[in-house]
Amino acid sequence: MRIDSGDLLYLSKKVREILDAVGNTDYRNTEIMVSGDLNESIIKGLLENKAPIDSFAVGTELSTSRDSSVINCVYKLVAIRVQEKDKSDLSSENIKLHSGIIASDIDRMVIIYKAKKSLSKHTLPGPKQIHRIMDNKGILVEDIISLADESMEEGSLPLLEKIIENGSIVKSLPQLSVIQKYYKRQIQMMPFLIKKDQEQRFPVSYSQKLVRLAKKLGIVD
Repeated sequence: MRIDSGDLLYLSKKVREILDAVGNTDYRNTEIMVSGDLNESIIKGLLENKAPIDSFAVGTELSTSRDSSVINCVYKLVAIRVQEKDKSDLSSENIKLHSGIIASDIDRMVIIYKAKKSLSKHTLPGPKQIHRIMDNKGILVEDIISLADESMEEGSLPLLEKIIENGSIVKSLPQLSVIQKYYKRQIQMMPFLIKKDQEQRFPVSYSQKLVRLAKKLGIVD
């Protein structure tokens, strides 16, 4: 049994209690593994509090230096594209709520949108794009997260590009000098984030179309 988030001490004790209460010996012999940004201090604390954990899966803290910037990424399925003939009993209506998902017909294919509804771990449905909106001086106004097929106002900069498809690189990678120029330009667009002595907030919002889709799936109110 693997636990990868939440209160690991409480959850491990609760899982152990449930497994041990089952009469089947196989359940009582089931081991518990935990993961999720573990380091030596967290593991020490769990052991000192007698957490019934048999093994610890440590990834990020082994492969990176924590004093360097780290972005934790988790894969979440947001949509499935299937042939129209394989859509079983989905309605031919343009958009229809069906068993907790939304399906729409596009170019004889069916896009089935998916989102996770778990408390504090919910996701927004559908492939997405991030549009960087700038003023006439080239200063960032906000980033708008939208569905991938949405278009934004003229002059906005789409940030997400397809680099790898089916295991192959589909876009030429830039030279280091080009990457450096791009990085410096992005910093110049965000002068309000340079102050290090106070909390800074990055302006991010969701498109209306994405919010409407999330409401149809019951992800947001």
